[in-house]
Amino acid sequence: MKMIDLHCDTMSELAKRGLGFDNEITAVSQNQVAAAGFSAYAQCFALFVEEDDDIAAAIKWNEYERVFHRQLVKYQDRMLLAASYKELVDAVQEGRIAALLTCENASAFGGNLARIEMMKKRGCIMASLTWNGRNSLAGGASAQEYGLSEFGKKAVAEMERCRMLVDISHLSDRATEDFFQIAIRPFVASHSNCRSLCRHPRNLPDEYISEIIQRRGLIGINFFKGFLCSGEDKTAGFSEIGDHIEHLLKLGGSEVIALGSDYDGAEVPSEIGGIGQIEALYTYLTDRIGRALTEKVFFMNADAFFQQNL
Repeated sequence: MKMIDLHCDTMSELAKRGLGFDNEITAVSQNQVAAAGFSAYAQCFALFVEEDDDIAAAIKWNEYERVFHRQLVKYQDRMLLAASYKELVDAVQEGRIAALLTCENASAFGGNLARIEMMKKRGCIMASLTWNGRNSLAGGASAQEYGLSEFGKKAVAEMERCRMLVDISHLSDRATEDFFQIAIRPFVASHSNCRSLCRHPRNLPDEYISEIIQRRGLIGINFFKGFLCSGEDKTAGFSEIGDHIEHLLKLGGSEVIALGSDYDGAEVPSEIGGIGQIEALYTYLTDRIGRALTEKVFFMNADAFFQQNL
């Protein structure tokens, strides 16, 4: 089984709790990965900064980034930084985790365009423009009245110049529409589901999904129960994950569907409470949509996208 996951918050949790990757607590850990038995595994480790203030966010990012790189050194026999597609392939061929560094909330740019290139050179391959609130770049899902700021537009242009992928998960609708007007390169919604199935502002309406399909981007299916079905339904599980995947397929998204688990950042179905249980989802989807499409969702679509855009 091969897997590329576009989003987890594990490294941020390790930093907050003072844990190492060999812990027994996080949903993504050394033991969980071993239990999954992957033949190939690439993981986007998002460093999540909750702060929307530029200075505070930049300081927090620097702190979390140091933790991330310490983990890479300490567990170098098990994981390798993949800041390019070649490095992703090298890690997989060596039987190590391909660790892709990403940013959740580009307030981590510190309001400084020069930090974008600096972060990219240090391995950050992708950044979401916001979290849920409003920062100096744009409005998030809980700040729908705000679009892209002038700094946000300049930041998008600089990210594209540096070949840092733009992640539109968490972005407000108004900001997303502003982004569509200026984006040139393919982009990602790393951990967002379908709003027509679950009416949450963090999910994507069909017209945004169609835009991503047209522009050959990626959409990572989020395992968070609150984005799988509406209300406080705690029974969300494999069936709902399958529903969102099938909806994307009906919209013509067979080449853009991927996984964006949100492990260690959200409450996920108990059947896949840790990545060590992920084979159960693979088996379920194989039975429901077939092996060929399941392998696209789990690995091939994201692999092809990274090959073209990293």
